[in-house]
Amino acid sequence: MVVTILGMVVATLVEKKWSILAEKEKGGLQEFFYDQLPDSMGSLGTALYLSVIGVGRFISSYLITVVGHVTEKLGKVGLERI
Repeated sequence: MVVTILGMVVATLVEKKWSILAEKEKGGLQEFFYDQLPDSMGSLGTALYLSVIGVGRFISSYLITVVGHVTEKLGKVGLERI
C-alpha cells in the first residue's frame, strides 16, 4: 500500500510539473506543426497529431478493458480457493 501511495504522489508531482511546462509552451506539438512545417504540410501534420492522440486513447481504453477482465477472473479464482 505504501508503494502505491508513493507512486501516486510521484505521478501527481510529475503531472503538475508537466502541466506547468505545457502552459508555458502553449500548444506543444500542434503549435510546432503550424510554426515549423511548410504551409502545404500543416494540415497533414495536424492530422497525424490527432491520429496519434486517437490511437493512444483507443489503446488506453483497450488496456483498461483487458485489466478489468483479468482482475475479474483472478478475483473469482481467489474466492473459489477460500
